[in-house]
Amino acid sequence: MTNYLRKLVSGNKARFKDDELDLELDLVYVTDQVIIMGFPAEGLESLYRNRREDAKKFLEHRHKDNYWIFNFCPLSENLYDGATFNGRISRYPFPDHHAPPLSMLPLAAREMRLWLEDSADRVAVLHCKAGKGRSGTLACAYLLSLDISPQPPRLQRSYSTKQWTKLRAEKWMNAVETDDMPVDHTIPDPEANELSEPADVPIGSDPASRVVAPDHPQSADASTSSTPASPDRPTKPTLDKILELHSSRRMKQRSHSSSKSSQSPLKPRQGVTIPSQRRFLLYWSLILSHAQPPHFWLLNPPAPHSRPKIKLLQITVRLRDAGGAKMTIIKAVNSILGKTVSTKRSSHTYGQGTGDLWVSLARYDDSLVDELESWERRTRSDAGHFGKRKQDIAPDGQNLADIFTDGKWDKGKMVKGFAKLGRVEKKVEVQDGAEKSRIYTHVLTPFDRSTWNLVQKSIKSNHPTSTEVPSLMKDENDDIDISFDDTTEITLPEDGIILDAGREVRAKLYFGQVFMGWFWFIPMFHMPQPPPSRTENAGASVHWRLGRRDVDFPLGIGTWIVDIDVEMAWVPLDSDATVE
Repeated sequence: MTNYLRKLVSGNKARFKDDELDLELDLVYVTDQVIIMGFPAEGLESLYRNRREDAKKFLEHRHKDNYWIFNFCPLSENLYDGATFNGRISRYPFPDHHAPPLSMLPLAAREMRLWLEDSADRVAVLHCKAGKGRSGTLACAYLLSLDISPQPPRLQRSYSTKQWTKLRAEKWMNAVETDDMPVDHTIPDPEANELSEPADVPIGSDPASRVVAPDHPQSADASTSSTPASPDRPTKPTLDKILELHSSRRMKQRSHSSSKSSQSPLKPRQGVTIPSQRRFLLYWSLILSHAQPPHFWLLNPPAPHSRPKIKLLQITVRLRDAGGAKMTIIKAVNSILGKTVSTKRSSHTYGQGTGDLWVSLARYDDSLVDELESWERRTRSDAGHFGKRKQDIAPDGQNLADIFTDGKWDKGKMVKGFAKLGRVEKKVEVQDGAEKSRIYTHVLTPFDRSTWNLVQKSIKSNHPTSTEVPSLMKDENDDIDISFDDTTEITLPEDGIILDAGREVRAKLYFGQVFMGWFWFIPMFHMPQPPPSRTENAGASVHWRLGRRDVDFPLGIGTWIVDIDVEMAWVPLDSDATVE
């Protein structure tokens, strides 16, 4: 029964069966040195996740003391004593379903590289809760940083007995001479422990490839593709190939029997599916290629007040009409669409007859990001390789491993709200003449303190709490209950919100109290370069557009999102504007 529950919870993720130990775990070898597994649990949770003692038995039997665990769960989510695995644990925590602080990627990737380069027998074991999104993101971050493109597992230890037998049989069959093969084709040694790389599996359209603004000097295509390499020269890893490798190993492969038509091509399951996590991996690939914006992650960064800044002017959300949706959903949403908020803001009226559409902006704790970025600069290799750690780090009584030991950053909220935007204008347009499909366009601009307090009261009174965020999507923030008094003392300018262009921002969409989706981004990667130095050189605003598939978890009403337009403008470097 317990194995059945574990398989059910694992879903479409691949599992590993060790016949010698009689264990089956939510675990897979992505390469011969990179393992991803589900959370090693105890107590009731162990009934449907990996049992902690089983994970330890497996690792010590197969790898003895040559394994090191990387845990991405915050203390507020999951906790276990590092002594369980003899202290061989490093923690890089960030919330479930979220993109990490970007500076966490090089720190984790460098530590993995430092551990694995010492011996080919060593393995890095990555886990979060489900062993999919966060673990996959950090595994891909490490694999992207390698000098040559990583290969699928080649050693027998990296496969179950059944998998290894099947692969050897396939290798033998592929080596049988045919009329299409040269007559001198040799049969590979069946006793060899190496396997040839499996055929490439296209991963299809990648929403991450559309995140860089069209006028950025480096396009997404430039970062994720390379010129053909000579047969004698190994190729560098590319984002598409790394995501493909991770997906082909972490996810169960589809079979024709499970598809509706054996004639149609089978789309491979994706490992890292959250658009913001894939977007941040694209940022990381640009950095590794030295194609990041010129002011990003300087070794000698300017003072905080002199850092490049942008002004977020407005967010425009287009929603499709319900159309043929189920009547129960239509009734629920219509009760929201019919509500009215008559709050006045400047010369326009908010919410006339179209509902309470609003956005909450949040970011990681500034002090945490400052510390992570400081360690990124201190540990970056002297040669400027972002994926390698500097050999000699001057001792000053601090240790990188101590950042998350006391729970200072991850016992409570890691992401904190700081501003709100709400609808000030609504238009209706007909997009499809045949179907008369209506598209509702909502223009959202910043709220000041007094406006938000009034809107907050209206939302709570007009929309029952039964329609709040689904439990799956709840994180440490309850946006609806965060007033400006709960965050920082700010006064929003009428024409936009000042943001640090190089810092992570999360935009979370609501309709009343109904969660619609969110997306993470770093503004600087979507702006023309370089930022203007003087006010008189300030350019026009920039529009960054996202489709629905670029939004994380567009649930319920979120499925009606057509697209989102984020309008931003550079703040000239000589401006004295301060970040909100």
